[in-house]
Amino acid sequence: MRPSPSVARREMRDGASRLSRIDHRVSRAALHIARLARGAPTNFSSELERVTRAWLASDRVAPVFEYPPLGHVDPDHLRTLDKIACATTSEGELDEIYRARAEELLLEARIADAVGTRELTTLARERYGAEDDLARNADDLALAWIGTGGRPSAERSSGGEVRRSCDTNDPLSLVSRLRAEIGKRKLAVRVTVKRGLSPLAASGKGVVFICEGRLIDDRATERTVLHEIEGHVLPEDRSSYASLKIFGAATARGSDDQEGYALVLEERNGFLDEGRRGELGLRHVAARAFHEGAPFVDACEILVGHGAGARDAVRIAMRAHRGGVEGRGGLGRERVYLVGYLRVRDALAKDSSLESALRAGRVSCAAAPSLLPFASAPSPSA
Repeated sequence: MRPSPSVARREMRDGASRLSRIDHRVSRAALHIARLARGAPTNFSSELERVTRAWLASDRVAPVFEYPPLGHVDPDHLRTLDKIACATTSEGELDEIYRARAEELLLEARIADAVGTRELTTLARERYGAEDDLARNADDLALAWIGTGGRPSAERSSGGEVRRSCDTNDPLSLVSRLRAEIGKRKLAVRVTVKRGLSPLAASGKGVVFICEGRLIDDRATERTVLHEIEGHVLPEDRSSYASLKIFGAATARGSDDQEGYALVLEERNGFLDEGRRGELGLRHVAARAFHEGAPFVDACEILVGHGAGARDAVRIAMRAHRGGVEGRGGLGRERVYLVGYLRVRDALAKDSSLESALRAGRVSCAAAPSLLPFASAPSPSA
């Protein structure tokens, strides 16, 4: 017997209200955990200079990272996430999306608390180092990309003019180009130079951080502008117009696939060239080495064995080593880039309509079909 129209309407309202509560709670917890997320040592810049000098002089030393005082995740958020993650019943695909993200957030909370401890690597490997067919394909791709060049020249590959990344007086520097592009699109995002930043740039909520003092050519600058604006800043902006907060809070693997989508965009625009591929391949190899327990010196030697110079080997290894301690372990988040790239590339080849969901926030390929009806139209600024 079908329910009466009034009962059906009430059930729909109750379902929508329940979904809204879950959406709000997961979003609040994700924002809280993101604020606590750590991994950047306070002495990264000085250690990068010290370790690089030593390796150039054939002295194989490891960095000694220092981390800011640790905070702890609010227990109320943990209880809420645990309740959602452990739900034994599901009322549909959206429930499963929230359950999976709650489970992932619980792991990310443990990672945040473990930075600078020996426990970090085990948790990071669980989060960023999946062992499946796609991960093995990413391993093969990393080696193939290293084989095409083997010399990480992604920052100075064009032979063009080299500029300081943070030079505010140069309109073609990275900081100036990003500010100009953000201003042109009228985005409520600030661009800040950050000392000790390992990548050229990194996006957060309402901010793009720029590395200090790096010498990069114009091609690397334009690639980074594309990656950050189209791959991260605009999806974050569009997520604020979506009817569900999960677009901004991220689905499970949503952050991973956003990195993959950014690489797909680089490829479309001709930036995924030999130097960039070699760099990404070496990052992947370094991250895997740390997940497998290699000490820092061994990880660097592996990169040198793949053709990296000492300066680049140290830089790439130190990026993957963030979060580690005593010259061992690290977050190794760099492994998600190639996995995400393969997953997004293959998903869009099968169903190009999923791109609307990927452009609307930090949405994984797995969640995209279910969230596609909730993706907003591009915001006025986009």
